[in-house]
Amino acid sequence: MSIISHLYAFVVGVDTHAKNHVYAVLTSSGEHVDTRDFPTSKAGLKRALDWVGRRTGGDQDTLWVIEGIGTYGAILAENVAEAGYTVAEAASMNARDRHATGKDDRIDAYRIAHTVLSMDESRLRFPRQADGPRQGLRILVKARQSMTQEKTRTINALTGLLRANDLGIDARRKLSVLSLIHLQKGSSQLRV
Repeated sequence: MSIISHLYAFVVGVDTHAKNHVYAVLTSSGEHVDTRDFPTSKAGLKRALDWVGRRTGGDQDTLWVIEGIGTYGAILAENVAEAGYTVAEAASMNARDRHATGKDDRIDAYRIAHTVLSMDESRLRFPRQADGPRQGLRILVKARQSMTQEKTRTINALTGLLRANDLGIDARRKLSVLSLIHLQKGSSQLRV
């Protein structure tokens, strides 16, 4: 059994957002070293890495636990990995836990780091590489999901329009993609 607090000298918890990330540095014994936020700009990410390096004495034996590696934390995770640190993805926090103390990014970053200290390393989720074919497929799948959702919204809106207005069309059955509506030239009649 490999407990995180036995494997790493420091743990950095990161609560990510679009404009800034909040970083909390803890020692392996759970002692809070410092917490600070930095902008998500290229310069902000570099300053954050430098700041963590100063707080940990430049120790590469530091685990970074980043929330939202697939979204807001993706660029940060890439930069941290390139700097030689180990990166893991933070599990999303329980809504009940957040309501107990309210939404506070500094507390969230601390919780992210503190939660993993007693975990077995096998329970950590390590990020997949986000480059090459994997990233291309991820983008294509997201685009397809978006187009499918848009198609469904459009069909539902059209069905609602037909059912709410008497246009001379039998709208009792669900419209399908194959159902085509044509306006005849010179006529206001619709055909299905």
